[in-house]
Amino acid sequence: MGWRELSSPTRRSEDLGAKEAVYDLVHEDPDRALSVILKVVERIEPLPTTTLFHVLAAGPLEDLLAHHGPAIIDRVEAHARRDERFNLLLGGVWRNGIASDVWARVEKVRREVW
Repeated sequence: MGWRELSSPTRRSEDLGAKEAVYDLVHEDPDRALSVILKVVERIEPLPTTTLFHVLAAGPLEDLLAHHGPAIIDRVEAHARRDERFNLLLGGVWRNGIASDVWARVEKVRREVW
C-alpha cells in the first residue's frame, strides 16, 4: 500500500470511524473495550516506540482506566501479571483522571514505565 492509499480521504474516514468506535466502546462497554485492547496487543509489535502501541496505551487503555477503573482493575491486573505485552502497554499509561486507588494498583503491577 502506498502513501496515497494511506492518506486518502476514504482511509482518513475509515480511521475516524475506527477511532469513534473505540471511543464509544471505552465509554459504553468497558468489558468489551478491554477485550478489544487485548486482541490488538496480541497482534501488534510490542514496542513503545511504535505509534500504534503508544496511542493504544495513552488513548483507549488510559481512558478506560480513567472512566471505569474500579470496574476493570481486577482484570487489568490479572492480564498484566500473565501477559508481558499487556504489562508493557500498561507502562505507557499516565495517571491523568485515573482514581488514586486504581492508579496505585496500576503502578504496583506494571514492570516498566515509558
